[in-house]
Amino acid sequence: PIGVGEQQSVYLNDIDPGKDGATLTLANGEEILIKDALAGDIATQAGVKISKTADGQIVYELTGDNVDTSQYNMITTSRGEQTQVRLPDGSVVFLNAASSLRFPASFAKFKERRVELSGEGYFEVAKYQAHPFIVKSDQQQIEVLGTHFNVSAYKDEKAVKTTLLEG
Repeated sequence: PIGVGEQQSVYLNDIDPGKDGATLTLANGEEILIKDALAGDIATQAGVKISKTADGQIVYELTGDNVDTSQYNMITTSRGEQTQVRLPDGSVVFLNAASSLRFPASFAKFKERRVELSGEGYFEVAKYQAHPFIVKSDQQQIEVLGTHFNVSAYKDEKAVKTTLLEG
């Protein structure tokens, strides 16, 4: 009960912070709900192991030389979800709500490290001078060699915003 002279705060349309979770779609069409997957190995593709850490990060690791570079994966968050993924080159992407990231299961045989973003993502790109990292969205393409930056490229917003944090 509220005592005399005390005020009660009421928040109208208050939104809870994002919860960790996403859907990982493998090249073969298999969908894995990240929040339901236990920590440890969650999938293996030609030459790439995909695992989940105890804190919920999705990790891609090369397991051999026989890597199939034609396989693309997509990680998607719904409204209220967020996730993070460490790509095979060591780059880390924090994906915000209602976003998706499409990327090859391995960058091993490519001259450039190219990903496609819809929504919002914060990128901590591993430094590889010989292999530029490219983020493509509907309205722009960003090419870096190793830096930290945020891209907000929601389709229902008028402008795409890129913010350089480091580099």
